[in-house]
Amino acid sequence: MTEKMPTTADTDSFRRLPTFLVSRAEGDIPQRVETEEILSLHRRWVEESHSANSLPDYKSFNPNNLSAIADHLMILQPTAHEATGTETLEDIDFLYLHYGSGIAEKSGFDMTGRMVSEFKGELSQFFLSAYQTVLKRGVPQYTSHFSVHAAQVCTWERLILPVIDASGHPLLVVYNLPKHTRVDLIDAILKSSLDGVFYIAALRGLSSEIEDFIFMMSNPKASEILGKSPENYLYRRLCDVFPGVIESPAFDAYVRVATTGTPESFRLHYPHDGLNKHFDISAVRCGDGVAVTFSDITEMVEMQQHVEQQRDELIAATTSLQKQAAAIAQLAEDREQALNRMREEIEQRKEAERKLILQAATDPLTGIANRRTFMERARSELLRARRYTEPLSLLLIDLDHFKAINDAYGHQAGDRVLIEVARRISGTLRDSVDVFARLGGEEFVVLLPETTPSGALKLAERLRAVIADTPVTQDNGPAIKVTTSVGAATLRLGDLTVDALLNRADVALYQAKGAGRDRVAA
Repeated sequence: MTEKMPTTADTDSFRRLPTFLVSRAEGDIPQRVETEEILSLHRRWVEESHSANSLPDYKSFNPNNLSAIADHLMILQPTAHEATGTETLEDIDFLYLHYGSGIAEKSGFDMTGRMVSEFKGELSQFFLSAYQTVLKRGVPQYTSHFSVHAAQVCTWERLILPVIDASGHPLLVVYNLPKHTRVDLIDAILKSSLDGVFYIAALRGLSSEIEDFIFMMSNPKASEILGKSPENYLYRRLCDVFPGVIESPAFDAYVRVATTGTPESFRLHYPHDGLNKHFDISAVRCGDGVAVTFSDITEMVEMQQHVEQQRDELIAATTSLQKQAAAIAQLAEDREQALNRMREEIEQRKEAERKLILQAATDPLTGIANRRTFMERARSELLRARRYTEPLSLLLIDLDHFKAINDAYGHQAGDRVLIEVARRISGTLRDSVDVFARLGGEEFVVLLPETTPSGALKLAERLRAVIADTPVTQDNGPAIKVTTSVGAATLRLGDLTVDALLNRADVALYQAKGAGRDRVAA
């Protein structure tokens, strides 16, 4: 059932809920609008206004005669503002004679028989300004606006048509259509997330104690990390899908979060159910369940363990060498020669340690920075950019059809392509300024300090061209044509993490792929 329009006390709170005009069109509506229903309604108005050499007759736009779109129509009658009783344009108010059920359902209230001025503050000014302008000029107007107060819809598009009724009085016919819903935007955010997300509902026994959880929702990244397709775990018990979870700290953590409402973040080694992975997990209560965000940090943990093991071995070896050197120094006839030998061996060990540290920070195939090093540098650059209010841009670069290259020429040729692409990109960037890294697979990332959106797009196009213009040669085989798709993003005022930049760049990269690949999108 549709809710009634909020009371005056309720609508007072709308002053804190802004309405933003995204775009407006008058004379160029056919060139600016893509929605067929709006274009059709606009053509009818134009044809009838030319035929009558005046404003069209209302009967052609009466909702009773337009049943297919009546649910999205509003009919407004101009009237003098009660506060003044004057007839000046600025004081004209409008009465809702008809408020389509589709609009009422999406907005969360019904305005039939109410006045536009009953909206408060900015919302009233936004609507009144648009309606008064159309009434004054006598021509249609198209608007696209973002509204916080609507229950389900984020963005609306609206066509306002001036007409006259049988008595010669003006009316406004307004076609109002949802353009973007909150559900669509939330779904897009989940699909583009670089982290896995799932929601589990608490399953309680007769004593109201939590006995298990049921998977209710997940995003594609969650299925990828867990190695299971959604149909293999959604709407099933957590302990049935992952029996080992009952032995891990995760289950108890989920119970605590669902019971107390206190969010928890923790790292988990999960060696059960064939996974044997390390996870970074954040859990918050949502209704009678838990929303979980997690990422696979297995590669990072194993690298850290490897580095620590190598460091311990180096320390032990260095200690042993130092002891040997002391003994040799005491026994050797030429003490200086023994000390020189010791210094040389110690320096070799230190050099080995430096190389090992460098290996931990770089991608072993291409020699450029790895994901871990990039994230550390990127966080520092983000803090610096925010502190000094400097621009900061990011490019996400993905090789087009890289799997086909591996399939056609072999993985050795694929590795050669990755190395050559990294070399060309490195040669185009600023030394000691830009941060270039391989995120994994065929995906690269470039962080551009002190770079505006236009500068980032110009560089992205140069990188795309320097890769596409010259095929990659092989020692024994044909040259390989390589193209890339590039997504660009620039730091915004509300961006607090590097992931915010990466997410927007990933969305832009997805758009470039969808538009045909071998191109740049922002």
